[in-house]
Amino acid sequence: MFFGAILYFIGVSLPIDEPPYIALLLGFLIVVVSPLSTYIASRRAFYSHTSLRETIMYEFEDDKIRVTGEAFNSELTWSSIYKVLELKHWILIYQSKVIANIIPKQSFQGTQLTDFRELVKNSNVKAKLRY
Repeated sequence: MFFGAILYFIGVSLPIDEPPYIALLLGFLIVVVSPLSTYIASRRAFYSHTSLRETIMYEFEDDKIRVTGEAFNSELTWSSIYKVLELKHWILIYQSKVIANIIPKQSFQGTQLTDFRELVKNSNVKAKLRY
């Protein structure tokens, strides 16, 4: 609808008689306003909750992952991990299909990243790692 309305106003002939103002408005709302409002709401939520911005420490052991923040302590067993994904600058540890712990790769020092990869490989977790 949005692109059809834009084509109409550019001058491309379409099989309609009246200008598609409603299509243009709805298309604009869907393409621009909806993602923008999601971004603004997410940004506002991030800066209003201090627990989302606190420093988090991860300790990786053979049978579990210890996650410690300023306001919480948590333990995850490797069997409860959905998958581990290594990107160019990040390690993503998925607890489910949509929930992941995000760890910057720069926080690994020395051989810690290599040790982490071996630990994930030995834990029988579905993983996509870079070697």
